[in-house]
Amino acid sequence: METRTLNKDVPPADHVNAGALRPQGRAAGRVLLVDDDPLIRTLLAACLKAAGFSICEAGNGLECLREVEAQSFDVIFMDIVMPEMNGIVATQELRKRGVKSWIVVVSSQQKVGDVTLLDAAKEFGADDAMQKPFNLATIANDVHALLAKRNA
Repeated sequence: METRTLNKDVPPADHVNAGALRPQGRAAGRVLLVDDDPLIRTLLAACLKAAGFSICEAGNGLECLREVEAQSFDVIFMDIVMPEMNGIVATQELRKRGVKSWIVVVSSQQKVGDVTLLDAAKEFGADDAMQKPFNLATIANDVHALLAKRNA
């Protein structure tokens, strides 16, 4: 698994060419954005919606579990440090419930002791990891690549 760096320092999503974000011949998927920071959810949602993805949002792990009970997702972006239920516990619970969505943990945190939070989350069932800040100019293509990897 590789860790990608995503960078928030790009123009607002309404200035991004949505056609450039949607690879030809690929259908967009369903994405759940789980982060306690509404700005991050808003930025990611705007970019992914512009690329044709269907987006749902959750502010913590408990909200994530409720969303996943109600509907299925191709990809779940899971922040690690959140109130009420963190991303590691939520990821473990999703896997216990048999959820097959591709889970991508995201965090600006580097380490807890000698272990990075991203590596720890992978051990608990995440499929991939991305480091904040995000590169909004490439996030839609990153999600398409994740879906292709998942379906390979």
